[in-house]
Amino acid sequence: MTACIEPYVQRFVFTPAVAQTFAQITSQNSTLYKGMDYNASSTPPGDLTITLSNGYTTNITNDELFTLRRGSDQYGRYAITNNTVVEAGISDNRARSPASQTPTLGGLFLTFNYLVMDYENNQFRLAPAVARDAQTGSSLTTVCTPTATPSASPSPAPAPPPANHTAAKVGGVVGGVAGLALIAAAIAFVLFRRRRRQRQDRTEIQPSMPEMDSPVMGPRTMSDANTLRSPMSRWDSVEAPASEKKHVSEVYEMPASRPPVEMADSRNTID
Repeated sequence: MTACIEPYVQRFVFTPAVAQTFAQITSQNSTLYKGMDYNASSTPPGDLTITLSNGYTTNITNDELFTLRRGSDQYGRYAITNNTVVEAGISDNRARSPASQTPTLGGLFLTFNYLVMDYENNQFRLAPAVARDAQTGSSLTTVCTPTATPSASPSPAPAPPPANHTAAKVGGVVGGVAGLALIAAAIAFVLFRRRRRQRQDRTEIQPSMPEMDSPVMGPRTMSDANTLRSPMSRWDSVEAPASEKKHVSEVYEMPASRPPVEMADSRNTID
């Protein structure tokens, strides 16, 4: 049987025939329990031994092969959800088609084995994981040819880039033009405000001329044509003083016809 190593999958995945054989050997009761589940009081004994074609052998212990059912508890934590049922670390694919199954050595296999990658020789191999007490230390094994790493020589400091005088000049010119434009705008604003204020002051100081009614002279009658009267007597809208009223009332009318005037050196009478 050809299998692949997949750390993402936790359980072993065998062919349906191998899974059926494992269930028969461990007396799995498919009527009482689904999948590869067993009663915790009658956990199957023994370990699982896997031997590869090159002779490499690994042993999966019973306490890791059969564990209490785990899952998410009421708080969402991964914990034991049923302490009366144990489940085997083997996927139950007995009812699946053999063509749809890919034998896989999952995370449970890597719990007992290291996958050693030798990139220099383009090789990979397995090494058994040896459980040791942290207080006793560890024994490291060299898996590649050590080579001395050459010390890096200090690199020379990069030369400072040449100053860009053209950019500085252009920036100075642009800045000067912008400054002059701002000053001119400020002066124009001040002059505009001053002229506007002067116009307002002139409008407030200039008095308003009262409107006068022009005197209207009353109509004259035909008898007034030969009458010498003061024009003020015909202005109805102007009240004359008392002295002037007396003077106006004493105006005499001249007779319409005058007596003939006798000339000393003439006998004719001039009418």
